Order: sequence, then structure tokens, then C-alpha cells
Amino acid sequence: RTMAWQPPPWATPPANPSLHLECWRGDELVRKIELTQKRRCFILGRQPGVADVLITDDEAVSRQHAALVASKESLYLYDLKSFRGTFVGPARVDPAKPQKLYDGAEFSLGPGLPTRFIVRNLKLPAA
Repeated sequence: RTMAWQPPPWATPPANPSLHLECWRGDELVRKIELTQKRRCFILGRQPGVADVLITDDEAVSRQHAALVASKESLYLYDLKSFRGTFVGPARVDPAKPQKLYDGAEFSLGPGLPTRFIVRNLKLPAA
């Protein structure tokens, strides 16, 4: 049994309870993925029981492909040494350097794939 990737010690649950990902395939919104459980990290991949965001319809995705790590109102994308890579826009994420995401940031699990994810409601609404 493969161990799940462990987040860094500074990780905290997301600040905004309505934080979610939109999963798009071309111009179609396929699903909304809530990231509201009180977790410090969310693993994206094909491995049932390990991946928090299970990707079952794409063989190019690794078992543990990427992780989203929250820290208050920030969200970081880690590539977990995936075979095809993790991309924010056209730029590949270096496995040694997590990429800080912003509200509305778009990322994909592999180059030129039709499925992409968009971060929504990262920041808390202004009081």
C-alpha cells in the first residue's frame, strides 16, 4: 500500500469555507470540487483511497500526481514528481518548488490536456 504524500508543517486548513476547484473539459464545466473539509492538503490523482480529488478518466494522470496545500488564505500547488508534469498555464511546476496559486488560477495535470482546473473563492470575502 502506497503512503500518501505528507504536507509541510506550515500547512493549515483553507481559510475560506467556500474554496473549490472548477474542473473544465474544453468549454464545458464538468464538476465543482469542494475543498472545504478541514484538511491541510488535497492530493489529485488516480489512486483510490489516497487521492482526495480522484481523476478516473485520464490515463495520463499519475496515481499521486499533484497536491494542493493550504495556508490560511494561500494555496500552493505541488507536483508530486509526476511523469507528465503539472502546469500552471503553459509553465511546468518544478517538483522542488511549489507554485503559489491565486483566485482564478488555472492548472492542468499534464501538457496540452483538455481537462483543466480553476481555483475559486480562495480569499475570504471582505468584511
